[in-house]
Amino acid sequence: MRAGLDPFLDALDGLIHREIVRLRTRYQLSLDEFRGLFVSDEQVDALLAGATHAESDPAYGDWRAAVVALARGHPQVARLAGLGLTVEALGVLLAAAAPDLDPRYDPLFAYLNDDAGRRQATESLLLRLLADDAATRQAIRRTLLPGALLLVTGLLRPAVAPDGMAGRGGLFPHPGIVPLLHGLGFHDGVIAPALSRLSAESGGIVPPALLLDHSLLVRRAHAAEARAVAVAPSRTLSARAVALGLCAHWGTTLAVLDLARLPRETQREAIRRSVLQAALDGTPLLIEGRAWSGEPANDSDFGTLPDLLAATGAMVLLDIGEGPPPVTAGLTIPVAAPSLDPSARLAVWRGTLARHGITGAEDDLLDVARRFRLGPETIDAVARSLADRGGAATRDALFATVRSASDTGLARLAKRLNPRQGVEGLVLPADTRARIRGLIDALANQHRVMNEWGFERATGASGLRALFAGPPGTGKTMAAGAIARELGLDCYRIDLSQLVSKYIGETEKNLERIFRGAEAANAILFFDEADALFGKRSEVKDAQDRFANIETAFLLQRIEYFDGIIFLATNISRNIDAAFARRMQFVIDFPAPGVTEREALWRAAFPAAAPLAADVDFDFLAHRFDFAGGDIRNVALDAAFLAAQSDGAIGMAHLIQAVARELVKQGRSPSVTDFRQYYALLEPLESAA
Repeated sequence: MRAGLDPFLDALDGLIHREIVRLRTRYQLSLDEFRGLFVSDEQVDALLAGATHAESDPAYGDWRAAVVALARGHPQVARLAGLGLTVEALGVLLAAAAPDLDPRYDPLFAYLNDDAGRRQATESLLLRLLADDAATRQAIRRTLLPGALLLVTGLLRPAVAPDGMAGRGGLFPHPGIVPLLHGLGFHDGVIAPALSRLSAESGGIVPPALLLDHSLLVRRAHAAEARAVAVAPSRTLSARAVALGLCAHWGTTLAVLDLARLPRETQREAIRRSVLQAALDGTPLLIEGRAWSGEPANDSDFGTLPDLLAATGAMVLLDIGEGPPPVTAGLTIPVAAPSLDPSARLAVWRGTLARHGITGAEDDLLDVARRFRLGPETIDAVARSLADRGGAATRDALFATVRSASDTGLARLAKRLNPRQGVEGLVLPADTRARIRGLIDALANQHRVMNEWGFERATGASGLRALFAGPPGTGKTMAAGAIARELGLDCYRIDLSQLVSKYIGETEKNLERIFRGAEAANAILFFDEADALFGKRSEVKDAQDRFANIETAFLLQRIEYFDGIIFLATNISRNIDAAFARRMQFVIDFPAPGVTEREALWRAAFPAAAPLAADVDFDFLAHRFDFAGGDIRNVALDAAFLAAQSDGAIGMAHLIQAVARELVKQGRSPSVTDFRQYYALLEPLESAA
């Protein structure tokens, strides 16, 4: 029960005995007619029997020597002393914890406090017990001042006495003190739901060379300046990844306080408690989960954090997200997390997969490192998922798992394309196919040109943008999906109905969410019917024109600095604002298909399982009707439904009737000139009409 603190508690017994003798000599206890009602003299004498010392004993009341010895030989007391507690502060803390270490001290303290209801140490009691001269009394009083280490850290919490008299309120030790002294570790139940301890490997392995300067800066802030380090994340390195990388460099674990798990009114106290926990554990502390950028930070946001840093020397990092670092009287040193280039990401991939016992081809790892801008945490999550499945990390498994892990909810803002075929399956003119192949080659060499050859630094952006222009139904959407499939990326088609808002500023906010989601998901953005968003700016005649032009200006800036891939599709390229056109590295025309392409489209429109009659004449259909690919797909599906209704194979009669319906949809009347020898097959359609 005494947690190996016998030297101090024995000395405390001697001090208590001496104080009782003194008080009885002065009749300050024995004359109280109600004293025996709760704690009698005989009970106190029995509690002290065998535990008191003769005043001639050198150890009698020598609590200072006991504290010094414990600070050197008792590991847990040494941890407390490591916070910078003086001998007097340690003595006060241990004496206040005595009733929790040994139940004998409950009635003894109540007896000395002359109040059976106050069984804790009080300032006045500690002064009577521990102070035998004026200097010691002053030192003890200093340990109990509001700005002193014991109270700032929360190691000791004073309570106000019922009568309001100074020094008579109980002093309560932190609930984690007694378990700590018993060797069970320091635990704080208040912050336990929000405080986690992470090993350096839990967030992936960050190349040490990237964090060397950061390590020196954090060490300086910790040792010399007693300031927190405000970490601004990059796209590939979060504040947690930086903190874990530093901990790996120092060979320690990391404590993480997630303020988002706690009510706002408890966050200041949680910061104080977590700093104490981290200081006792000797680990750096990362505070995250607070949107510092949401509102200006001030001293009240941090409570006593500046005093805690100065007093304990705790190493504290703040995850500030994308906002500016909190500026409160020099509290923080700002640090920007570095970005992981493909070579650094490749190193993270190698180390993380090896740690999980997974093998992968070097070319596949290099490919995934170049195409996906992932941080160590996501790479670690991918490796864990692959390890759960077992086996080697094949290219398909890597890309599929990465796409799943990096999808951060973009599907709620846009529709993911599900391409059924690659570029080779597209029916396009040779020139268009060559341009698409050139675009794919450019995207495959994006890293070499932008990073290795320095074009990203020269142009200020690393993204690629392409404009697909052509009539409706010529394959622009299918081409976007096929390119994404060939690159192993997801492509999201922007739904303008969910994007454009009548409220001022809402469209820009929706667009920003789209771009941020695409950056997080490493996805291609496909703006179909781009005229609606990227159309030419108009002369300002009213407020509506002004705000429409503001939306266009925002888009101009955002797509220029978007470091991913953007495809725009338009039916009429001249409708696109010239400023957008200048920002397109690739412009690919999708012309209406010729006869050869139309015949191929007709044949490709019918799945292998679809029954086709022998009289189907694809050559006639391709020559006589200048349909685009989308129109041909509509006709094929309509003909299939007609055939299913008659419970037979898809024949020329069904196709002719479906073609006639498509012409009517387009505002054209079926004629003998169009259908020639097959015109007679239209009679069932006309009679039905």
